[in-house]
Amino acid sequence: MKKNHIVLALFAVSSLCIYPDVLVAQAKEGKIEQAIARAKKEYNEFKSAFSCLRKSGFKTCSSAEKKRIVATGAAVIAVLTLLVFRTRRIQEARMAEEVRVVRGGAGVAGIPSYDPPLHQAIMAKDLASVQRFIGEGADVNAPGFARWTSLHVVLQSTYWDRDIFNTLLQASGISLDVQDNLGRTPLNYSVGEGNVHAVAMLLDRIANPQDLRRIITIAEGELREWKRHDNLNKVRAYETILENLRKKEKPRLFPTD
Repeated sequence: MKKNHIVLALFAVSSLCIYPDVLVAQAKEGKIEQAIARAKKEYNEFKSAFSCLRKSGFKTCSSAEKKRIVATGAAVIAVLTLLVFRTRRIQEARMAEEVRVVRGGAGVAGIPSYDPPLHQAIMAKDLASVQRFIGEGADVNAPGFARWTSLHVVLQSTYWDRDIFNTLLQASGISLDVQDNLGRTPLNYSVGEGNVHAVAMLLDRIANPQDLRRIITIAEGELREWKRHDNLNKVRAYETILENLRKKEKPRLFPTD
């Protein structure tokens, strides 16, 4: 990477502390679409200003062009930040609603419910309601947001609860290898979260996990990453996960070194 590019990146990151505040403020007011549209507009201006940098170098740019590069460079990062913020905002609104829905309330100020009541109970970490819904015949494989089933939901770190997970595993007709709208199974999510208990329990019940080789590759990548960050707890977790995954892997006909 050229020195000028590094300077640009540093300016953009430092500006992120100031410029996106306006966009985030819009998002907090509920004007998420406007905030994202503004960020995208700034991104397009950034591409125009960046052409100056490529042709003649940062030092030869005018003051106005430098300011535009710095401000809109931060907006590039802000676009992704706001998209994540948008998803979290929806989830938080749902969680506030779901606690009321599970307990028989009407929900929060006109915000509709997107997920089955069982999913809402899981997100509220309400074990008693989960057991009651299952006892009343709730479909444990019913898809909700992103085509997540109840297992997909409980395996998200935000909603993880061991007792609820174990309850779902014992439910009649539970599908352990179902895919969401991105083709990810509960095992995918449990490995991605570094959830040793969930991985072990799922592998104990799934004879031939889908895409096992790809899942092992993901776990190997996570292990390398946590070793790089010297996180011993995560390293131990992924070493255990890989050991369990490899036990399920069929021996190759022609092993490679």
